[in-house]
Amino acid sequence: LIRLKKENQALWNGEHGGNIKFFDIKNDNVLAFVREKNGNRVIVIMNLSDKEVNIEIPFNDYSGKYINFTDKTKTSLKKNNKLNLQKWDYKIFVQNI
Repeated sequence: LIRLKKENQALWNGEHGGNIKFFDIKNDNVLAFVREKNGNRVIVIMNLSDKEVNIEIPFNDYSGKYINFTDKTKTSLKKNNKLNLQKWDYKIFVQNI
């Protein structure tokens, strides 16, 4: 995670990083946001609870092809994606646009 933060401008601190935009997911136990800067985009989705959750995330303008940061697999995020997150689970998707 430290390497991702150092190498991806979207995650840099303050004015050097990208602005944060939160996704409207209708679940108080899940935090989902995107940060973007200079062609680097990072989407983070976190289950902040001790219960499994199934959620639908409206990626809309942020849909497209990404790399799953944790296992380096390629994945496509559709305009509306359904995700299953185990308790305390998280997903990080990285894209160079």
